[in-house]
Amino acid sequence: MSVSHMYSAYKMCEIPWIDEIPTHWNIVRGKNILQLLERPVLDDDEIITCFRDGEVTLRKNRREEGFTVSLKEIGYQGVEPGDLVVHGMDGFAGAIGVSDSRGKASPVLIVMDSNENKRFLMYYLRALAYRDVFMSLSTGIRVRSCDLRWNKLSNLPFCLPPIIEQNRIATYLDSRITKIDKLIKETETSIEEYQLLKAATVCQAVTKGMGDDVTTKDSGVEFIGRIPANWNMVPMKRIFDFSNGSAIKVGPFGSALSGADIVEEGVWVYNQRTVLDQNFETNTTFVTEEKANALSGFEVLPGDILITTRGSIGKIAIVPEGAPKGVLHPCVIRFRTDKRYINDELLKMLFNESNFMLEQMLQKSNSTTIDVLYSYNLKELLIPVIPEEERKRITEFLVRRCKELNTIILMKQELISDLKAYKRSLVYETVTGKRKVV
Repeated sequence: MSVSHMYSAYKMCEIPWIDEIPTHWNIVRGKNILQLLERPVLDDDEIITCFRDGEVTLRKNRREEGFTVSLKEIGYQGVEPGDLVVHGMDGFAGAIGVSDSRGKASPVLIVMDSNENKRFLMYYLRALAYRDVFMSLSTGIRVRSCDLRWNKLSNLPFCLPPIIEQNRIATYLDSRITKIDKLIKETETSIEEYQLLKAATVCQAVTKGMGDDVTTKDSGVEFIGRIPANWNMVPMKRIFDFSNGSAIKVGPFGSALSGADIVEEGVWVYNQRTVLDQNFETNTTFVTEEKANALSGFEVLPGDILITTRGSIGKIAIVPEGAPKGVLHPCVIRFRTDKRYINDELLKMLFNESNFMLEQMLQKSNSTTIDVLYSYNLKELLIPVIPEEERKRITEFLVRRCKELNTIILMKQELISDLKAYKRSLVYETVTGKRKVV
């Protein structure tokens, strides 16, 4: 089974996201081909979930954690294998599929039957999700969500080929998408392996050095083991730069800003997104000049090291020369280090390119719901103090090696992006008759 370029003849249609369809295809409303189901729940039914990748299956088949648990299962409905399911809030992201299991689902899932090929209908609806059709129809206020309901699906126009053609298209897409998804998964696994290699390379260099015949000593830290005899492992507080006042603010977070202080333009607020994106050119969070002046002890200056303290903890960014005037967000801590003991490039690789510091942070995090890095924990994190010449050689090697590995990772990430874009294009063009399956 293959795809030719086009059908022999087309006709115009009034669906704005399609424009034209093959002359022998029809336009029908959802209510004419879909039947809304309200199956009863059985005593032994388990929870069915519709995931954003389109899989509709028992929740336990994917994972047990990270779900909102309903104390009362009000409005729950039965789901059978083969039912067409659309997630009422996440359908915009592709949470549309055909169930592979018997179970029960919350009323946010729209469960339907049809005499048409349900996998073809599934791909058609996903194509609309990929084109942001559902978002354009949304009247809800929830960010990055939609309010798909039966009344919208029942009035939605479907372009429909004959059933034999539906079957052929669905079979073709099943085969092609399985191959594409497999390649995406393999590439994602490869990226993980390169990330691990990068982390291991940094950890090896900053704990064992680069020589083969090195005299070592016990570091006194179990997870580090032995280190070169002329190195030391010291807590971060020993290498802070106190020459211009306190290197780190006392207390758990950077400043005492609240949501009410945030305005649409003004003085920058350096927040976690700034650090995670390493972005010092654009921003979306600001305070007034008056508020910034009131937070004069929390101003951000070129050369400051910013570190994230909640969720994605322990990522750092170094404020470059020429960065906009700004103040700290409550979830960011600012500090500087004494350059006699460590340089900024090596520090960035320790925090951002390896798990060396993160493992220590997670051990010290006392939160049960979200990882949090407090200033008193940051001060106690152990860091290698390496003689200057050796530190310079290690930094040069790691900068070069991490750049090589990051280039490979970026290429693989771009491949994944291209594969996902191709998959979406393939689905859309096939189910709307822009490509012909023969």
